[in-house]
Amino acid sequence: MGKYRVFGSLFDRIFRNDLNANFDDIDKDITDIMKRLTALEQGGNVVPVVPADVTGLAVSNLSFTTLTLTWSASMGATSYDIYKNGVLLTNVSAPTFNVTSLTSNTLYTFKVVAKNSVGSAPGTGSGASISTTTLGSSQAAPNPVTNLQVGTVTSNSISVTWTAPSGGTAVANYEVAYSSDGGSTYTVASSAVNPGSTSYTVNGLNPSKAYIVRVVALDASSNRSSAVTVNATTSSIGLPNDVTNLNVTNITQTSLTLNWTASNGTSYDIYKDGVKIGNTTQTSYNVTGLSSGIQYTFKVKAINASGESAGVTVTARTTGNITIADMKLPFVVAHGGGERIYPEHTLYAYQNVFNDGCKYIEQDVQILGDGTVACIHDNTVDVVTTGSGPVTSFNETTFRQLIFDNNKFFPTAPGYPVVNMSTLEDVFKTFNASILYVIEIKSNSDVDNILALANKYQLQDNIVWQTMVPTAMEYAIQKGAKMTMVGCDPGTLDLNYLKSIGVKYTGYNTNQLTDELIGQMKSMGFGVATFTLNGNLPKSQTDRQAWKGWLDRGVDFTFSDEPVYLSGNDSHVKLKDTFDTQRWYHGMIPFYYDKSPTVPYYRGKFSGGNKWGLRTVDYLGTMFVHQGWGSPVQAGNYKIKFDLTYPAAPPSDTGAWGTIVFESPIDNFNNVNPTSFGYQCALRWNGQLMLWLKNGTSTTVLGSVSTPQMVAGQKATIEIEVTPTAIYARRLDTTPTYETTANDVTHRGSHYFFFGSYEIDADFSNATITHTDAVIPIDVTGLNSTKVQATGLTLNWTKSANAGSYDVYQDGAKIGSTTESIFYVRGLKPSTNYNFKVIAKNSKGSSAGSGSGANGTLSTSPKEVANPLANGIGSTTLTLKWDASTGATSYDVYNGSTLLGNVTSPTYNVTGLTANTSYKFYIYSKNAAGKSFGVPVTVTTTS
Repeated sequence: MGKYRVFGSLFDRIFRNDLNANFDDIDKDITDIMKRLTALEQGGNVVPVVPADVTGLAVSNLSFTTLTLTWSASMGATSYDIYKNGVLLTNVSAPTFNVTSLTSNTLYTFKVVAKNSVGSAPGTGSGASISTTTLGSSQAAPNPVTNLQVGTVTSNSISVTWTAPSGGTAVANYEVAYSSDGGSTYTVASSAVNPGSTSYTVNGLNPSKAYIVRVVALDASSNRSSAVTVNATTSSIGLPNDVTNLNVTNITQTSLTLNWTASNGTSYDIYKDGVKIGNTTQTSYNVTGLSSGIQYTFKVKAINASGESAGVTVTARTTGNITIADMKLPFVVAHGGGERIYPEHTLYAYQNVFNDGCKYIEQDVQILGDGTVACIHDNTVDVVTTGSGPVTSFNETTFRQLIFDNNKFFPTAPGYPVVNMSTLEDVFKTFNASILYVIEIKSNSDVDNILALANKYQLQDNIVWQTMVPTAMEYAIQKGAKMTMVGCDPGTLDLNYLKSIGVKYTGYNTNQLTDELIGQMKSMGFGVATFTLNGNLPKSQTDRQAWKGWLDRGVDFTFSDEPVYLSGNDSHVKLKDTFDTQRWYHGMIPFYYDKSPTVPYYRGKFSGGNKWGLRTVDYLGTMFVHQGWGSPVQAGNYKIKFDLTYPAAPPSDTGAWGTIVFESPIDNFNNVNPTSFGYQCALRWNGQLMLWLKNGTSTTVLGSVSTPQMVAGQKATIEIEVTPTAIYARRLDTTPTYETTANDVTHRGSHYFFFGSYEIDADFSNATITHTDAVIPIDVTGLNSTKVQATGLTLNWTKSANAGSYDVYQDGAKIGSTTESIFYVRGLKPSTNYNFKVIAKNSKGSSAGSGSGANGTLSTSPKEVANPLANGIGSTTLTLKWDASTGATSYDVYNGSTLLGNVTSPTYNVTGLTANTSYKFYIYSKNAAGKSFGVPVTVTTTS
């Protein structure tokens, strides 16, 4: 340690006042003194003396020709002289120095001498000099590698390749190191790269950072070649991939759980109806604070340092209590949970069809070997699962382990989930009182087992009992069943027996039900159901039109494998875009085989990511097919925007196209369907953007513009704008943009739209709907009733320009909504007046509903006559009699389809008959509103 002279007041401040020491203590306490000197403010002068020798001189990074010297700094030194074998090499200011140009296998002695302005240290201290021998052997070091190049670079790795040294000493291994500070220091990634390998990937790097990668060849004696380096910069981390398999579980009235398969993100943002509600690093998220019975749209976005993924969405509806007292006619029962769109009788199917808006869901049940009530139609598991055997050979545990066989029903559905079978208790625990369970029973034991579960979960008022076995229904009614339906076979079932045991509804197959049967059921006080209303695809007529026909004829509810699509009062209207979620809506399923691999139904399918399209195997020959289920748009003015990509060029026809149909009043559209109406926008392969009007089999070109030729894999962005007076089609991915206009309003106000293609594969993605209403709609006009019945009627009106949907009110209470100008009302009383009002709506607001054509009093017809009979039957005459119908003002009497007359009293004398002849007469009760169903009387005259 050096010596210091201390002058003036500084002497007193340090030694006398602070340390109470004398000069003999200086060597002992010099370190502490120097610290205090440094911290002192003005008040004295410190004069340096010769620094002391350095200490801790050491050698590192020893090689054949280089090494590194390091030492502990000497207090007071301003620089250091470096000596090699007594010869001055250089002077440095930092306590380290890299020595180069040495000779291998040679002994060297190094000394470091501390210096300042006063002089140099003696350099004689034991820690100021060191001797070392460079590496070496009897053979020369290997030659360096050549052709060092950068290969694959990612956000956290750099791959390098090189050519092995030519000639020279054999290589035992390679050392690969990297530097992130320009070569000042290196980190060894591996010092034992196999000599047979000439590549290496350096991992664990940081994104967007410059690195130097160094490769050195070593021989068996660790002799090192000269280093070869290459520069490379890691890439940015890039946006993460979207999560997969997003699904919803644990749905309650106020909460649910989102689950997904992890992506390469570091965390996940959770959105509810477009608003961020949280972030998590897990692969599930519990959403709380929801409202009962409401459908929500959730989106999960993967996050990393570069940003967030596009996101994947799922819809879910919270539970909300309902009982059989809340049944609102007409309605559609989800047959098997919607088995044409979801794996039948699985909890997965029930959850999804519930999320679609269905609250009437059918369960077929079988009793397992341990008495568990299982949800499955057949008495074996072979048909719908990957297992085999009778259901009685399974118990609760083994049945739940069975997997629905997607290959039989949805064989080409990409990413369709693996679904396990479910028990009725699973379903009860999931939905509790939020749905009506339409359960089919086959025996008395079914009834006992179901009732035990219903009592356990207090769901007696949530079950609609149905059967094809009347004696089982009688047993169920004796046990307390309240809402019941028996499927009937005309001519083989005693309707008086069903009436006597208290059955509420009778059900018929659609090919058995007639107007006469409907009238007969109504006259006996039964409600009427039909099953199962489905159709093949491609269709020539829509199921939904058929359902409307049944409603007009008096049917109260139906069963359907596509309940959302079929629903009569537009319960499937979606307020948000449906194309950002991979849900299997009508028309979006790939192949459906109807339990037979020989009868495929061709439909569009998701082709990966956020895309939906029609592939060549999905359409029949060159027929133009549109089969993308499109939700009605709830706006009078709107824009539809989407991306269209052709994965490959068409085989030959440059006129091939991908297209969208919109403003169609029906939800099935193709070039051979005479009921196909609406507008069509097509982008041909040759770039022609066209607007067409489709009227049945007639097609009219409304507008056309030439745009650049398409290229395989190119993404075209198309925008359709719909206004009350014109339609615009635009191509937005080009410069300039292109537009064509159709000044036509033929089909304004019909809101179905869906995608399709002709002679080419077409992928559609990123479809969005934007409402652009500027003013609220005006009132509808012409409100009236048709198809008037004793317990229902059909409302009709003239559409309001600019309306997107309509709310329907009965005696001041809202009873439903529709996007069409027709609405079916059920559950009314015979011969009763009701006030109805229709309010037109769009995204801007609602009409007043006060116009004379928007509201009014309408009435139901009288109830059907009861106890009709024939008296005084002769060879040519007879007398018809019946009980008077309350509210009836007169009665029509028909012989078959021929009107005989109208009377005001409940009797009619029939003359002019033929002897020994069978006749069927119909009696209709009437009032000013309309007439009831005809009640038949069959009579044979005497000889």
